[in-house]
Amino acid sequence: MNSIRALSASDPHSFPTLRSVQATRVQQPHTVVTARRILPVPRRGRGVVAAARARRLSRRTVVCYSSLDLGEKEFGDLDEVNLELSSESLDFFDHFLEHYWQKRPLLIRQAIPDFSSPVEADDLAGLACDSEVSSRIILEKDGSEPWELRHGPFDEEDFFALPETHWSLLVEGADRFVPPIAELLDLFTFIPRWRCDDIMVSYSPEGGSVGPHSDNYDVFLLQANGAKSWAVNAAAHFHPDDFDAHEEGLEVRILKDFSAEAQRVLQPGDVLYLPPRVAHHGVTLQEGMTYSVGFLAPKHQDLLTSYINSARPTAEVKRWEDPWLKLQALPA
Repeated sequence: MNSIRALSASDPHSFPTLRSVQATRVQQPHTVVTARRILPVPRRGRGVVAAARARRLSRRTVVCYSSLDLGEKEFGDLDEVNLELSSESLDFFDHFLEHYWQKRPLLIRQAIPDFSSPVEADDLAGLACDSEVSSRIILEKDGSEPWELRHGPFDEEDFFALPETHWSLLVEGADRFVPPIAELLDLFTFIPRWRCDDIMVSYSPEGGSVGPHSDNYDVFLLQANGAKSWAVNAAAHFHPDDFDAHEEGLEVRILKDFSAEAQRVLQPGDVLYLPPRVAHHGVTLQEGMTYSVGFLAPKHQDLLTSYINSARPTAEVKRWEDPWLKLQALPA
């Protein structure tokens, strides 16, 4: 399979994301840079997405979604702003935290207008072939069952066997393996870094989706390339912990009876913010990648456990002190 070639960690042209850090690393395949491992794309997985793309293009013409094509694909009330994000957008960040953070969705058109994805679809497939990377493929149909879930690591045969449409590849924690992806977090310094969980990168052809769902994340969905339709609904009965709201017998948590309050199409550079527990359903209109910058708050139980554990060393020897004590009306 000549289209799949081995990539050398010492060759910056073999994996574009290595170029910006080439000067800071020695010639070893697994070098730690700023606490993240640089991961050369494995031989397995290279070229498979490109081959599948070529197969699809030979059968049809790709539709380019412009503002004139959207029509019925956009409806409902959803706050929008057209703003390029930067570290100097302090007034916007202050307004965002007061009116939107953990409150309601916001679509930021052209938040990163010139965004160039550090990884291509083939690179993402290569990452999904590595045993240290957490990856999934979700097939809405044409699998062994509806909404079939497959876990990585994968190999090239897994990708060649995929149908032409209606599937998604998801790679979690991509920021921990590709430093240029981690640099995206510099745009979100207005949120405490300890709240950040990870950056997940997903690729899907036309029709690709993970189904309507909700979760406990604050998430910023960046459309890297292609076009994707997002439907949202903030109704309380779509709570992620309500088992009655989900379809039974599926490996993937899919909301039943989902309907959209609003729907928008994201183009490259657009960012959609969703608070926790807002139901959403993304469907790829034109093949592409989405970067999900996720923030997760700790549970109250975790906070209490952490506090108790940190206090335990002094609690065993230190006694209660009350030098501030004053005369009490009642001794009890």
